[in-house]
Amino acid sequence: MLHEAIYHSQNGNPQACITSVRKYLRFYPQNAEALELYGSASMKIKDVAGERDACLKLLELKPESPRYFCNLLTIEFRSRNYLAVLDLIDTNTRAIAACRKDGYWPTVNRLQNAAQSAIDRVVRTPRKDPTSGDTGRPAQPADATAPPTRETPRYEFPRLEPDLRIQYGTVSSPPDITSTNDGRDNDVFWLRQRLRWEHIRMQQEFEELLCLSTLTGVDHLGYQIETVRKALRIFHGRVLLADEVGLGKTIEACMIVKEYLLRGMARRVLILSPPSLVGQWAREMSGKFGIHAVHMTDAALLRRRKDWFWSQPVVIASLQTAKREAHAGEVLAREWDMVVVDEAHHLKNRRTMTWKFVNEIRKKFIVLLSATPVQNDLSELYNMITLLKPGVFPPEKEFKKQYVDRTDPRKPVNVDALRMLIRDVMIRNTRAACGIAFSKRHASTVMVDFTEAESLIYESISRFCREIYGTADARTRNIMRIVQERAGAHLPAALQSLRALQSALSRRDEPPVKHIDEIASLIDRTSHLPDRTAKIGKLIELLSATAEPKIVFCRHAATLTNISAALLTASIHHELFHGGLTAEKKTGALEKFKTGRCNTLLSSESGGEGHNLQFCNTVINFDLPWNPMQIEQRIGRIHRIGQKSDVFIFNLCSRGTLEQNILTILEQKVRMFELVIGEVDTILGRLDDRGGFGDIVFDLWMKNADSTSRERSFEELGNELAEGRNEYLEAAKLEQALFGEDMQT
Repeated sequence: MLHEAIYHSQNGNPQACITSVRKYLRFYPQNAEALELYGSASMKIKDVAGERDACLKLLELKPESPRYFCNLLTIEFRSRNYLAVLDLIDTNTRAIAACRKDGYWPTVNRLQNAAQSAIDRVVRTPRKDPTSGDTGRPAQPADATAPPTRETPRYEFPRLEPDLRIQYGTVSSPPDITSTNDGRDNDVFWLRQRLRWEHIRMQQEFEELLCLSTLTGVDHLGYQIETVRKALRIFHGRVLLADEVGLGKTIEACMIVKEYLLRGMARRVLILSPPSLVGQWAREMSGKFGIHAVHMTDAALLRRRKDWFWSQPVVIASLQTAKREAHAGEVLAREWDMVVVDEAHHLKNRRTMTWKFVNEIRKKFIVLLSATPVQNDLSELYNMITLLKPGVFPPEKEFKKQYVDRTDPRKPVNVDALRMLIRDVMIRNTRAACGIAFSKRHASTVMVDFTEAESLIYESISRFCREIYGTADARTRNIMRIVQERAGAHLPAALQSLRALQSALSRRDEPPVKHIDEIASLIDRTSHLPDRTAKIGKLIELLSATAEPKIVFCRHAATLTNISAALLTASIHHELFHGGLTAEKKTGALEKFKTGRCNTLLSSESGGEGHNLQFCNTVINFDLPWNPMQIEQRIGRIHRIGQKSDVFIFNLCSRGTLEQNILTILEQKVRMFELVIGEVDTILGRLDDRGGFGDIVFDLWMKNADSTSRERSFEELGNELAEGRNEYLEAAKLEQALFGEDMQT
């Protein structure tokens, strides 16, 4: 296959070369010569995604190669990812040292200066005078599909300097397979050409997905592959993915995006999701699909450089941010090849600004994701499908007359005819139809009493934070939240955050002497606590009870260090897994855990991500993240497709803390640990307009000084989420009646 790829490369057929070399890389993914071919051919057909993918893999093989590093910088520069250029230069110190040593520094310096100049020029772009009546937003044409008018303000980024070239290595010529005298090899050659023609024909007809060989850490599940194939071939890029939760709608959507990028059918992609899922989308796209997108995790960056932000090839943002007046003009002024909307049931009402905003975006393809497309009324489904393909349904009045029960707007009539219409725009996989069954979860709460000293310090920290909460700025409040979170998890881990809070308070104008003295006292008292707390003692009891493999999760590095020292003292053999380890040490730790050479894996949040850990069925949460999605991600390391055993979850919690209130809501009201992974997202989605779950509970804890008002506030929040759970379960019953087992075409 490699010889065949070389043949196509030397005969000026880069697309055929890419196809052959991808086949070869499935079996030999670390072959540098094949990756060089892949990058060179991708450059010839201007496939930036393929070129970047090849360069990243080459740089993984040889991280100190200045040529590969310069190639990657040049690719990002040509893609106008100027911030990515600066980030790469800032973070790759070893590669920079190699560039200086081997004479590549002028190229790096030239790219750095050009990228910084481009960003600076965008930041300095003059704003319109607000008093003139012109807001500075591009005027919208009367026709939503028409290009922007000539008066639309434009900014042209500087062109790449002509002497910056991507350099790929040379490859040897393949053996001449047509040179024999008896003609048999010539027949083999033409047979290969015929097979190649069939292969290319299959690709053009979407029978074979190009993206599968480029994915990292993604299982090739049959129903997902079939969903993506049909989304391209039958639905032509305009589809509602309505799989039951837990089946991987996000993976399917990312595969669709990757497929369109690889085929050159999409170059600009906009992904709109709830705020709490923006980071998860970015990690999935980058880590598993090799798609590097800008995303709105840095609000200051988005504010200062919004022109640059919205002009990038792939953008991930929250729907709430994109539709704001400050950004809506930027989004609507541009043409997008593909728009992906996660949790699309928020588009159920055509009269809302959200629905109208998404409808106005100029787009070729649109993919909507929702596990619950119908929640209260069948008109919600009508409105979502109208976004995808207007005209599939008759006018709304006629639709209700034909398909909606007059006495109950949730109840369909003429169900078979309605399903036939829905099949034109929607794919819905169910766990039953896919033959997938998740094992049961069993969750236990292990309450731990603080020692007297720990209890006094925790109460003092909470009381101090409440005193300054009302007058604190946003940055100080963020530090206070970290202090409170770490104090509830493991008091000694709060020491560093307390010092950060002390520093923030001292920089305020005329800070009260009382506050300065109080924070100094808290720091002193916390620093004298023993590293082995009561909670660590309870953890050792759990680990000593059985010899079964267990994963212990905790968030903070200081906590990891203290737990590890205590486990060594207790003669409990364990392995550490966290972001500070090299790839080799991470692999070694997981291998020892898998092979039974140790029964305990002590892990940070990233533990085991992308690895198969279904051989383990016990998770111990030493601390409790305030974001329930992070708890789900921890459990999801072992409770996933392929897990045959029931999963056991132990939540360690200190009595009298904010974490106890969170756990009460999640266990008793949401009944989180009884749900399938992914269902919690849907239930908590009702809080999106008020901020994240963690922000809400912290605000309640700060604003209610006495225990009675705190209990009442948390009870109200819990009841609201319990109502959300009931609505979700009712919607699931309705959808089962409406869609049946399967809505695949």
